[in-house]
Amino acid sequence: MKLRNLFIILIFSLSFAACKSSKTTTDTDVKEMTYQELAKEKFGDVAQMDFLLNKSKNFVVCTAAKDTYIKNPYNGLKFFIYAIETKEIIFEDKLAGGTVEWVSGTEVKVKWTPTKEKDALQPEKTSYLYDVKNKKKIGGKTSNK
Repeated sequence: MKLRNLFIILIFSLSFAACKSSKTTTDTDVKEMTYQELAKEKFGDVAQMDFLLNKSKNFVVCTAAKDTYIKNPYNGLKFFIYAIETKEIIFEDKLAGGTVEWVSGTEVKVKWTPTKEKDALQPEKTSYLYDVKNKKKIGGKTSNK
């Protein structure tokens, strides 16, 4: 009887060991998962969520909008800039509508849809740069906050 119980325990142990995943989680996987999960937590269930890495892949812009900018210029854009190495949000903003893009390895251009016709002809009133290295906003005025 004891031999039978030992045999059953051995079979269960081997079956659990065989089911264990052979994939090991790397540090890169953890870093990617962190900002993606953080974005899902912050933004919830939105129609359009994107992750834009800079050239050196040490910063990522996480954006969320109700729709694409082309379909709806007032897309309710929210975004944050995440430092992958330090695992922290270094900047965040929200706009009634607009776009966010990397213009260099360390600068992000934020452009929002103008609400006044005269502002459409003056880009300095509808955009700013954010320098991720110095953690500084460059130019432009405050958006829709």
